[in-house]
Amino acid sequence: LEIRERKRRERERRERERREWERRQRERRKLEEENGKKRKKGKKRMERRERKRRERERREWERRERERVLFFPILLGRRELEIRERKKRE
Repeated sequence: LEIRERKRRERERRERERREWERRQRERRKLEEENGKKRKKGKKRMERRERKRRERERREWERRERERVLFFPILLGRRELEIRERKKRE
């Protein structure tokens, strides 16, 4: 009986905490909407720009790497390994 009671209290506490959390989330969302979605949009745009820049740099690097490899066929094996390592890291 005592165990059941304790479990019931636990469950109620969790429910209360969840409702509290949801209420806080709703309030935060409302506040965000009130004082500007602009900030959020700006953040997304910045992230996208950053991603594109990194992608462009990577392509540029790979192109230079390929050109360099064409001049040094002997080093091709090592170059390929380096390129693969770099891709894995990104």
